[in-house]
Amino acid sequence: MTESVDAAVALLREVIADLQGRGRTTMAAGIKPQLQRRSPGFDEQQLGFEKFSEFLQYAAQKGAVELDRSRGQPVVMLPGSTALEPVAAVRRRGSGRRRPQIRPDLWETFTNWGDYWRRAWDKEQQVAVRVPLSPAEGGDASTTSLRTLLDEQSERFVPIDGIPEAEQVEWMREFAEAQGGRMGLLLRYAVKEEERKAHAFSQTAREEPTVYARWTDMRVQKVLDAIEAWKLEHGIDVDPCVAARANDESERNVAAVTVSDESAMRADLTEAQLREFVRAAVEHMTYSELLALPIQLQHVVRCRA
Repeated sequence: MTESVDAAVALLREVIADLQGRGRTTMAAGIKPQLQRRSPGFDEQQLGFEKFSEFLQYAAQKGAVELDRSRGQPVVMLPGSTALEPVAAVRRRGSGRRRPQIRPDLWETFTNWGDYWRRAWDKEQQVAVRVPLSPAEGGDASTTSLRTLLDEQSERFVPIDGIPEAEQVEWMREFAEAQGGRMGLLLRYAVKEEERKAHAFSQTAREEPTVYARWTDMRVQKVLDAIEAWKLEHGIDVDPCVAARANDESERNVAAVTVSDESAMRADLTEAQLREFVRAAVEHMTYSELLALPIQLQHVVRCRA
């Protein structure tokens, strides 16, 4: 057991060194998925720790890493190094936005649950795509054409594994454990008991706008980390975020569905794909952005009917 723990601590140091070397943040909540990517069998409970935070504390007590708790969410560092400012904060200062907005095509392709999708990056069109594995699950002309391209021009596409459901549920658990009082209890219940965990968790968090904003910040950062890891693995050069508009007066956070890459809004974009982009954009808006979203009341009434 001791050898296994020592090996896990050594792996932890490798992950931290790699992230710091690439200029990435090393917040505790994002470290476990990185460990599991390198060692799929990693499980802190099998090492004798009830929670991942206990494993990090053990590593810190051994002097293998240091924990910086000055920003609320612990940051894991190699001894003697300096904690990097979260990417979200840097982008927020530079663009005036509260958080980076991930391109809808990348957001949807990486976060949509289910092992029935075939996901890939189209190097020619510079856009992330996904189609059902089974032709019976999606038979419109555009989807059929894309599936044919994936089969016949495989060199044109780079595979995207997506972020597994279990990993995203773990994000929810970590966030819920960090919340106190009634909201913490409700969030933990949503993750533990509800069948539709993502929907129940999101609806619960929305009850308190500040909690939902923190959850969205955490989720966006984790998705960005996953995209950056994929980019590094495959040598992809693409900005995953929607560019801020010049002379933007949107300190009011007026929400609009924008895509930085024109290829994502090409003429052959189907209605179904556009609806998916819109859903993805709305899903990671803040409460204040949702309130500012211009929408005809008839659509609200229709949804409540």
